[in-house]
Amino acid sequence: MKESGGAGNLVYSGNGAGNRPRCPATLDRGVEVWTVSLDVDRSALAEFAASLAPEERERARRFRFDRDRDRFMAGRGLLRAILGRHLGVSPAELT
Repeated sequence: MKESGGAGNLVYSGNGAGNRPRCPATLDRGVEVWTVSLDVDRSALAEFAASLAPEERERARRFRFDRDRDRFMAGRGLLRAILGRHLGVSPAELT
């Protein structure tokens, strides 16, 4: 099952039940495996960067190369997007 997110590149492989379960029911039904591309377009990157905690933004600033910084922000932003969906909160609300 494919899902579209801010970047439109989230791929979900779940438990085959048709509907993606929400936490904590997921824990009772098995493991979810997500694969994502960290090479996202600028608008998606801006969306992900806006969801990061101040500590994550500071860490991103310390990367020497833009590509590494962008991939870090995409990875953290995508993780926040996935967790936010499961928990029913916006990615920026996660602590």
